[in-house]
Amino acid sequence: MRRLAGALLLGTLVLTGCGARNAAQPNPDVATFVIQGQPVTLSGGRATAPAAPGSAAQVRTWIIAGPAAGPGYTAVILAQDTGDSDTFFHLAAALSGGRATNAVLLGDRIAVQALAARGGTVTVTYLDHAAGQPMAAPPTVRTIRRYQVLGGQIAPTGG
Repeated sequence: MRRLAGALLLGTLVLTGCGARNAAQPNPDVATFVIQGQPVTLSGGRATAPAAPGSAAQVRTWIIAGPAAGPGYTAVILAQDTGDSDTFFHLAAALSGGRATNAVLLGDRIAVQALAARGGTVTVTYLDHAAGQPMAAPPTVRTIRRYQVLGGQIAPTGG
C-alpha cells in the first residue's frame, strides 16, 4: 500500500523553480539536516539510521521533492519513515558554506504536489487530511504554505 501511495505521489508531483542544479548552488544531497532534534546526514539524497541504539528498526530519510533553488539556498522536501505506519514530510534547505536550515514539519502522510522557490520565499503545495479523516484514507485538502529563508532558518511567512 505504501509503495502504491509513493508511486501515486511521485506521479502527480509538479516542481517549479527547479531543474539542473548549478554548481554554485548548495547541494542538499550531502547536507546534514536537523529533523525533530536529531541530525540526519544525507549521502546521495538518502540516510538510514537505527530507530534506537541496538534496534533492528530503521529510520529512513530521503529527498522526495526538489531541488528548488533560491539565492544562497536549495530547498527540498524530505520524507522520513520512522519504521511504523507514519511517513513524515519536512521542508528544509541546504545553504551556502555547507550549512543547512532547520527542517519544518509539513505533515504525516501528505501528498506533495509542488515545491517552488522565488527570492527568499519557498512555496509548498500539498494535499492534507481533513479534520477527522482517517490517516489511512488518501489526503484530499489542498494546502499551500509559504516559508521564508532568512538568517539560516526556514519559518512560515504568515501569508
